[in-house]
Amino acid sequence: MPSYGTANKPSSSATFRADRGIVQMMKVDKDKSEKKIKDAIELLKATEEGRARAKAEKLRAEINRLKHTIEQMNHMLKKMNEQSERQELKHDALIKQLINDNNQQINDNNKKLINDTHKQINNNKSNDTDKQNKDPESIVALADFALLIQEMKKILFKNFNHNSSNTEPIIAFGGYYAGMLSALLRMKYPFLVRAALTSSAPLFYLPGLTSCEGYYQKATQVFERHGHEKCVKTIQLGWNIIETLTKSKIGMNYISSTWKLCTKLQTAEDVKMLVDWLSKIFIELSMANYPYPSNYYNPVPAFPVMVFCDKLNTGYYNDTKAFIQIFANALQMYTNYTGKTYCNNIYSKEEDLNDVAWKYQTCTELIMPKCSTEQDMFITKKWVYEKFASDCYKKFEVRPKPNFMFLAYGINKLKHYTNILFSSSTTDPASWGVVDFNKSDEVDKSLETYQIMDAPYLMEFRGANPSDNNYILEARKFYISVLKKWLKLN
Repeated sequence: MPSYGTANKPSSSATFRADRGIVQMMKVDKDKSEKKIKDAIELLKATEEGRARAKAEKLRAEINRLKHTIEQMNHMLKKMNEQSERQELKHDALIKQLINDNNQQINDNNKKLINDTHKQINNNKSNDTDKQNKDPESIVALADFALLIQEMKKILFKNFNHNSSNTEPIIAFGGYYAGMLSALLRMKYPFLVRAALTSSAPLFYLPGLTSCEGYYQKATQVFERHGHEKCVKTIQLGWNIIETLTKSKIGMNYISSTWKLCTKLQTAEDVKMLVDWLSKIFIELSMANYPYPSNYYNPVPAFPVMVFCDKLNTGYYNDTKAFIQIFANALQMYTNYTGKTYCNNIYSKEEDLNDVAWKYQTCTELIMPKCSTEQDMFITKKWVYEKFASDCYKKFEVRPKPNFMFLAYGINKLKHYTNILFSSSTTDPASWGVVDFNKSDEVDKSLETYQIMDAPYLMEFRGANPSDNNYILEARKFYISVLKKWLKLN
């Protein structure tokens, strides 16, 4: 800071002048200082702006560089994905080829075994049924499973000793026909399968072992329990109305259009198909009466029997045509729940390969006598073995073998078998004909039965659901305890 004082004391006028000079100088210095400060501030701002611009330019350059890098990475990822997809396709093709080659090798190595076994079981057939010898039956299905298990053990259990009396921890599971095969697999190949857990496996549903009326009675009980007795009576009335209307072309045409059939009813055979179609719907509703929406057979809401019966019971009708219309509205819950069905093909199930295959199976080994009586809601229909055998030969050119299950597996000689659980449901029609220890001789203590109260078809085998009742939860707990015992995990 400049010095504005003097060493000698001046006169007053001189002092005044000097003070004025000093003030003037101070003002000049102040202005200069303020200008310097202003210039410094401007310079600082310019510098900061410049730095900001430089920084911004640097950031822009960095962003552009990163964008370019990302583009390069995306391009590389795209190429890698394309290459990975090609490799996956190549890998899948290789795996499929290996499986096919392996299956072919297994088939070549064991073809004679399967054919010889098949011939032994069928050596009592007459010459006019040679066609049957080439068709698949349970014995061949089990042999296929056995071969598959052996091959799987070679992969999963490399140290497996095929000559050992101990079995690896392989357990067969299954429901209905798969349940039957699971139990038979344990019976026939105990050295391959340690145990079998089955549900609704009607191994005892054979002529002379189980009566024919229970299947339809169980289905009726579901409708009585969930749709009330009025629903059952209304369905019974429906059969009479259908019979009356279909005696005329006008009535056939009315039902055909009201129920949106893909093909008009024209003959007595068409009417029979209609009755069978309806009966099958009622059976499937009773079996798929889950407490949540499902699509096991067709897409349906929760408790479909109750929904169907509510629609049927709440309708008002004063003549046969009004009744058919109400029936049609109720049926739509099953036939067109999604709203996407254009028409109802009452022949479609007959054309289904799985259905045809099952009919063939029941015409040869698994003969399940089914009859309806006045004690159920279905049209009364007798079961006569001679007519059944004749129908089977007309359809498949095969003859039933009513003693096959007894001779091939000793179904009624359960004392020779161990480690099988036979589960069933009180309300599942498929449970009719399950193993009953009272119909067999002495049984091993490792054989067990378990009955589930009020459970639809194989519900305990389905995925867990908040709507599962306590009976289902308890059944699963029991299954786990049995599995632990078989696997010696307790």
